[in-house]
Amino acid sequence: MPMLPACLLILLALFVSPAYADTKPIISEAIYSMGDGETPSSAEAMVLQKAKQRALEEAGTYVESYTHVRNLDLTIDEIKTSAGGVMKTEIVEQNRALEGSGTRFYIKIRALVTTDKIEDLARRKQLGPLAAENKRLQDDVAKLTRDLENFK
Repeated sequence: MPMLPACLLILLALFVSPAYADTKPIISEAIYSMGDGETPSSAEAMVLQKAKQRALEEAGTYVESYTHVRNLDLTIDEIKTSAGGVMKTEIVEQNRALEGSGTRFYIKIRALVTTDKIEDLARRKQLGPLAAENKRLQDDVAKLTRDLENFK
């Protein structure tokens, strides 16, 4: 008789404020060094993107861990993180400076981040893997039930 795979689904944490539709003011900074073949405007866009990403991660990050064990052997071990929210940004400070043979871009932003969207994202992400795992386990049970009927 085949052995059922042991599955562990661990949702580690949801690091967000418990208040819904909470708007958080966050100051975020980023540095970016322009590479060969880049334009100053694309480097400025990259440094702004990095500052926004840091602000979102500070406002709330969803962490999910999935571990799959089959016959006492670890087959899958994944950790995923997601950050999201609605954000309004204002550039507080911005400059560029020569650094070695390249240019370094610096930006400081003030972001107003609404975190209710990360909570929605977390709920959707929690349901996706659980639904797929539930379906797979139901299929395994149905197959084992058919095998048991065949043995009778």
